[in-house]
Amino acid sequence: MDEGEFKQSIKETWYEDAINYWSSIPSTVDGMLGGLGQLDLPEAFTSRQLLAQLSDKERTPLSTPLELDYALDCGAGIGRVTKNALSHYFKKVDLLEQNPKFLERAPQIVPSEVLGELFPIGLQDFDFPPKRYNCIWLQWVVGHLHDDHFIKFFNKAKAGLKEGGVIIIKDNVSKQGYEMDDEDSSVTRSDAINKELFEKSNLKLVYEKVQPNLPKNLYTVKMYVLTY
Repeated sequence: MDEGEFKQSIKETWYEDAINYWSSIPSTVDGMLGGLGQLDLPEAFTSRQLLAQLSDKERTPLSTPLELDYALDCGAGIGRVTKNALSHYFKKVDLLEQNPKFLERAPQIVPSEVLGELFPIGLQDFDFPPKRYNCIWLQWVVGHLHDDHFIKFFNKAKAGLKEGGVIIIKDNVSKQGYEMDDEDSSVTRSDAINKELFEKSNLKLVYEKVQPNLPKNLYTVKMYVLTY
């Protein structure tokens, strides 16, 4: 569908429907990955490779290597991404997740010395602590924001980044247009639409990479590294 059709299809209960869906999902790795728990470690390995590249002065596409003090894991669920990727590099990671049931599981999964604050709130309602983060990581979550809130979120996110900080989005990409999922109240956008939204959010695309080694029947997954 195109942008007009997408906007017309959004229900007033868009966010409430997503909350209800995730409330029925178990606090497990399999639950976080929609029954595809076998992807857990392979996809996290690629995320770690990306962080290694960004923080390496010889290989980074950034103007200066990424500092690895503090990250925010958005749509963190039980802390799967933090455990398998972010905690390998960052000294401290905060978790932003609207489902408090998932956050209750996080301290059992994430190393205690890495686990920072837990924010039980949706992305669309979150206000960033000023200049706290070197990296704001969003994985399989921006599809729960409709376009206006996508732009609003990233306009606010700038305040939460330290100098030299980055936004990293890792998400499904459709072949064309918008593809709705009424079950979990989310949307998958094309690469072109994502890049239009980045521009509208005053984000600059520095680097992009396709997640390798996924089953052919799944969406393409892309990683976008963005700055302001």
